[in-house]
Amino acid sequence: MEELDEVDVKILKRLEEDGRMSFNLIANELDVSPPTVKYRIDKLKKRGFIKKFSVIYDLDKFKKGYFIFILAETKFQKLNEIVEELEKIDNIQEIYTSLDKNNLILKLFVEDNEELNHFITTKLSQFKDIEKFQAISILKTIKRDENPSVLRPGFGFKIACDYCHAEIKGTPVKATVDKEDYYFCCNTCKKVFLERFEKSQKK
Repeated sequence: MEELDEVDVKILKRLEEDGRMSFNLIANELDVSPPTVKYRIDKLKKRGFIKKFSVIYDLDKFKKGYFIFILAETKFQKLNEIVEELEKIDNIQEIYTSLDKNNLILKLFVEDNEELNHFITTKLSQFKDIEKFQAISILKTIKRDENPSVLRPGFGFKIACDYCHAEIKGTPVKATVDKEDYYFCCNTCKKVFLERFEKSQKK
């Protein structure tokens, strides 16, 4: 597991406020160099901590549409199979699983009752292993934090081996190739990775 330090956290908090903020501006505010900011962001992207930069819509500004939460009761042994199929449906924004009786929670945005009815009758009802479900409409969003600020120095995040892609337990084995850092779960993965890299350079 890798940990965020104070500089990482400060950079991420600036990006939370404005994902378009330039490296130079962040560097000036934090009193570090622009290359340092770029290196830190590239590292966090490569490690999967930063998934992507995107636009967040304020759906409450739309003239039509509202959020729906669907609480569904499914057979636990079929849960993963159902989730894989639900992920393919565009209407669904978020999917959660739970240990509760309603072990599947869906969040979707629909334009009107007709669209909701269409979703239920043509898509949700096709899942025979969803035994019961309840739709809850959201009248008004009081607070929505798209990226809750839980970051602090020492905050750990999982990293995967750059060779076998297994989660790294404990202290990773590090190698620097062409000024880029790579992390491995063991010396064997590091050795094989470097050998293959050297062969690729000779071609």
